[in-house]
Amino acid sequence: RSEAGVPVEQVGRQRGQAPVKPLSMLIDEVMS
Repeated sequence: RSEAGVPVEQVGRQRGQAPVKPLSMLIDEVMS
């Protein structure tokens, strides 16, 4: 989860932190 969270945070910051929350939730569900 940490490895996936790092790139997601960086991508979200570049896009505008908007997709960070939805992406995080989607990844959590897929990884779970």
